[in-house]
Amino acid sequence: MRYLFALPLTIIPLALYVVLATGASGVFAFDRELFSQAMISGGTVSLTQGDGLLAFGVVILFLEVVKATRIGFAPVLDHVLSVLIVMVYVVVFIVWEPASTSLFALLMLIALVDVLAGLWISLNVARRDVAISPGGSF
Repeated sequence: MRYLFALPLTIIPLALYVVLATGASGVFAFDRELFSQAMISGGTVSLTQGDGLLAFGVVILFLEVVKATRIGFAPVLDHVLSVLIVMVYVVVFIVWEPASTSLFALLMLIALVDVLAGLWISLNVARRDVAISPGGSF
């Protein structure tokens, strides 16, 4: 069960993008407005489907950074799978026309930041786990 937590969550925005981009209508609906609110200043704040997916990706990135603070084998597996997911993002971005958008590029950047931050955090956590005695031996 704990290896289930080793699955990178950045695959969820990728899957959502693919599902939304290849929807039943075949139309890319990332410009569809989900929410609109008039402000006191007279302006209007609107949230599109693409904006919502990007915000969801940022939340996923936060959860992945929190997951990177764990120690053991599961985080190592998580990092390996995260690298594979970034590779999938890159391949899909290059070869699939509906993925050649700025939204997909930003989701790919989130997945890349997950890999880099996860490795950085894991290395720092591992370094703090190693205690060196004053004499210089372990």
